[in-house]
Amino acid sequence: MINMIDKLSTSQQPFAVEFLKKLYQKTISNNFSKDLNLFAIPKEYRSDIFAEGVLLFTKIANLSPLEREDYYGSDLLGLHYNNGLAKLCNSRFPQAIEAYQLNKICSSVWDYSYENNFGALIYSGDDPSSALDKLLQGPTVIDCGMFCQLSIWFGIKYMVGHQVFNELFGHAPFYVTQLNYQRNTPTEPYFGNPLYPFFRKAELEELENSSPIVSMVYLSNHQLL
Repeated sequence: MINMIDKLSTSQQPFAVEFLKKLYQKTISNNFSKDLNLFAIPKEYRSDIFAEGVLLFTKIANLSPLEREDYYGSDLLGLHYNNGLAKLCNSRFPQAIEAYQLNKICSSVWDYSYENNFGALIYSGDDPSSALDKLLQGPTVIDCGMFCQLSIWFGIKYMVGHQVFNELFGHAPFYVTQLNYQRNTPTEPYFGNPLYPFFRKAELEELENSSPIVSMVYLSNHQLL
């Protein structure tokens, strides 16, 4: 009976979702493995080293579909916004899928929560370093807020290395949320940024007259989006 229920549940999922989930079993490519090793090796604790990690993450995350094919072995792997991934899927699969139907696409080691119109990825194990690698391997659907948080987490990971990262962050649930500009709380950990206490607000004039290593600037969506 359990097997029949499982099969029924699986068959009701869109074909694209089923196909994407099978990609989690794909062996990682040599190119991706080399970059993961760079994030795993501890380095000096310096802001420029942190920035190197942020830049490496953003380079991988922003690969074009053609570059993803060469890098991962499939253009469906890696990090995606839901609209972009839906467009890719609809270009090759006969059954059309809406972007919102892909919001929960992520590795099974992560849980996806959606409350009060905001999504969050939650990892509850003791190896958040490897869990982040699985997000970057994908396929994973994120939004721009999650992208910003992930860039910082990978910058930290690049600087401190795999082992120390787990020692620092592997003792409590690990969150990646959509909200960057407000503090989260123990009672509502999904509705804020776990990294917010480490931010410093800077005025536009200060940013124009200095060269910060890493900064986040909010740009609102176009009114037609």
